[in-house]
Amino acid sequence: MKKFFAICSLTTFAFAVWLGWAVYSQERLETHCDHLAASFGAHLSNGRRSESSKYLIWCGSPGPSDGDSAMIRDATANIINAGLGQTEISLDLSGTSISNESIAEIGRIRGLYGIDIRDAEITEQGAKELRFRMPRTIVRW
Repeated sequence: MKKFFAICSLTTFAFAVWLGWAVYSQERLETHCDHLAASFGAHLSNGRRSESSKYLIWCGSPGPSDGDSAMIRDATANIINAGLGQTEISLDLSGTSISNESIAEIGRIRGLYGIDIRDAEITEQGAKELRFRMPRTIVRW
């Protein structure tokens, strides 16, 4: 019986160590991705109340401008490819000064679940072009 309890205790301890490492690794990865988003003045969040597989890269107003579009593209692509697991990653550029000039760069982002460009400087024509360039992405204009 002692052997059984020893094996159970050891198994429980090993699982607790593994689970702690997994949680710690996920937090480190999220922190790394948040630093990537910060490169263009944004933040990464999953709201902690929502499903953990949904992340939002959000910018405050006035946020990035057209000069930041290549940085937005690169940082967002790095976040998508960072390995957050089975995730839906969305980009919120609402209320920023991003305009039609950024469509070519932002439209090159692949793997984005959604992009919010409401109240940005993007016209209806720009939103249509972005939808054309990103057919698998939900574009909110």
